[in-house]
Amino acid sequence: MQTDSGSGVVGRRGACLDTVFERHAVGAPLSPVSETSARKLIDKLASSGQLRASYLIRVLREGQMELFEHAFATLLQLDVEPVRKALYGANPHGVALACRAVGIDGSVFQTVFQLCRHHRQCGTVLSDMDQQEIRAIFSQVPKGDALERLRAAAA
Repeated sequence: MQTDSGSGVVGRRGACLDTVFERHAVGAPLSPVSETSARKLIDKLASSGQLRASYLIRVLREGQMELFEHAFATLLQLDVEPVRKALYGANPHGVALACRAVGIDGSVFQTVFQLCRHHRQCGTVLSDMDQQEIRAIFSQVPKGDALERLRAAAA
């Protein structure tokens, strides 16, 4: 179990998503880069061909969550809100599908999962079943299919 910053124990993984959206709704800063600035920077990187999966890992390690989320959304060609749902929702498979779709290797998944959910104060525990299903995503689901599954979930 983990605690959120104000109300005590968060007992389910989905509570993290609620917290992320509540913080965005009230405009509380979650990282040093504003939502607007993040969008502008990511648009510039994408238009110049410099936005790659390696950039996601770098900004994630730095804790620049707005940049991470907007970069992920741009690489997936999705709006940022469905990407946030995939990253911070109750089901860790969304993170695996997103990573697979943008070309992040399965060996790096655990780092991405742990860091993104840690920075947003979400649960980071994966059950044995979750781990088996995530391994299957990386070994059996083609990148294009992973993207289609994410898009279908966002619709």
